[in-house]
Amino acid sequence: MAQAEPISTLRRRRGALARRLATIRRELDEYEASGKANRIFLASCRSSFDELWRRILEVQEELDVLDEGEDARVDSLSQEHRELDMRFLGLFEQISATTPSTTKIGETCRKPEPTTVPEVRVPQFDGALENWTYFYDTFSSIVDRNEGLTNVQKFQHLRSSITGRAAQSIQSLELTEANYSIALDTLKDKFNCPLQICMRHWNLMRNYPEIKKETPEALEDLLETISVNLKALEHLKEPVTSNIAKIELIASKLPSSSLRKWQRTLPRQKVPSYQHLIDFLKTRANGTQFLSKEKELKGSTHKHHSQRTTIPHGRTLATTSRTVVCPTCNGPHEIRHCKIFKANSATKRFQIVKKASLCINCLGTGHSPTQCTSEARKSMPRTSHAQPRSRTPPQPPRPSPNRGKTDYPRLRQQGRSD
Repeated sequence: MAQAEPISTLRRRRGALARRLATIRRELDEYEASGKANRIFLASCRSSFDELWRRILEVQEELDVLDEGEDARVDSLSQEHRELDMRFLGLFEQISATTPSTTKIGETCRKPEPTTVPEVRVPQFDGALENWTYFYDTFSSIVDRNEGLTNVQKFQHLRSSITGRAAQSIQSLELTEANYSIALDTLKDKFNCPLQICMRHWNLMRNYPEIKKETPEALEDLLETISVNLKALEHLKEPVTSNIAKIELIASKLPSSSLRKWQRTLPRQKVPSYQHLIDFLKTRANGTQFLSKEKELKGSTHKHHSQRTTIPHGRTLATTSRTVVCPTCNGPHEIRHCKIFKANSATKRFQIVKKASLCINCLGTGHSPTQCTSEARKSMPRTSHAQPRSRTPPQPPRPSPNRGKTDYPRLRQQGRSD
């Protein structure tokens, strides 16, 4: 791509992927309700789940580069991932426990082939406190609880996943089996601070900048920030339960025009709910987005029409920028200065002007006499277009019956030159 995707686009992609996690959860609910064991179905769901999580992590890594305040949403997604991961493990264990052994005496018992699981990368942790929960939950799910890895391998994964202050905390420990648990405990003691993490989520909402102009992107970003951080606080067992506190938190970020429109929808003599304000803002975001797209469509149509209507003007500019060629003698001068042109009769001059599509008022190009705004006729001396004075005044030409009277005044002034 020529440039990075905007934050709003990445967040929409992440939201679409997160909704597919709900689809997998619903499929597992239907599977458990059926009461039938199906290892192939579970393996297929697990593969889809791992691939989906890998794509979520890719989008999240791009968001982490653009916005440091994405940790709350990360915590929420990490919690969903951990719950589904544990659920898959439990369902596979149930199948293993209930499947009867079919091995007969004398048969060789074959070991089951290991299941290939798509690789899921552990996010990098640089010591930023607000990123700890997401990193630790992901690392624990992928590496720490993986029984197929030795402690040395887990330690290697741990070191490759941390940088900055986090890496400095354990850089003195040698890569041994015993030191893995020491390194992990050291990181947990230093960065697992629930109070500071909770305060971080609250500050992300409280310090959110006030919206100056109501746009779909601004409203969606505000709603997502509030929702993600409130859910993160619930996950940390510190939910914001006060209805008034949540309303005041959101209302302080809205422009006064939006607040007035919301107040018109409030029931009388009753405190509105937090969800009432959320629903109002979602409706506003969807409606404003629709109107914005309609306005853009009208604007593009008007622009296209304007481009079509201004083509003659463009041609005029192109014509005037080229070398001037007289349509009478092909000389490098304007027709008004052409002696051959002025030597013709008024009728002939009129025919030449009409054939060359010139203005009969100023002898210019690119416009009709009714559109002519030139003051040249008023300011220019008569000798510039008229015949120089001679002893015998020229006889006026006989008007042609096929020409309108308004076409002649300009050309009648131009007598035959010497």
